[in-house]
Amino acid sequence: MHIKELWPSKYVKADDLEDRSVTVTIEQVKIEVMVNDDHEVKKPVLYFREAEKALILNKTNGMIIAQLYGPETDKWVGKRITLYGKVIPYFGEPRNCIRVRVDVPDAKAF
Repeated sequence: MHIKELWPSKYVKADDLEDRSVTVTIEQVKIEVMVNDDHEVKKPVLYFREAEKALILNKTNGMIIAQLYGPETDKWVGKRITLYGKVIPYFGEPRNCIRVRVDVPDAKAF
């Protein structure tokens, strides 16, 4: 068994992207209550048509989507974004994270 399989999650992680970009369509934006260090925290979560896992939306990615599609999250439904993994410094250590590309993806080919 791979170590990543020991902690399954309903939320996408940077490792799930496996060094590829993935374009998805936003199906729903909602606030979910999560437990963080023994206290509850409300966080925005994106659900996608093409994926089983949802994305916990951080401020950086939320602001990028707002630049692409406007500040009203209800208007993001049906819009496409591209996710990719990026290594960033985090408290002096490299950390793999998920980012949203700052451009609107090409229209889906039929």
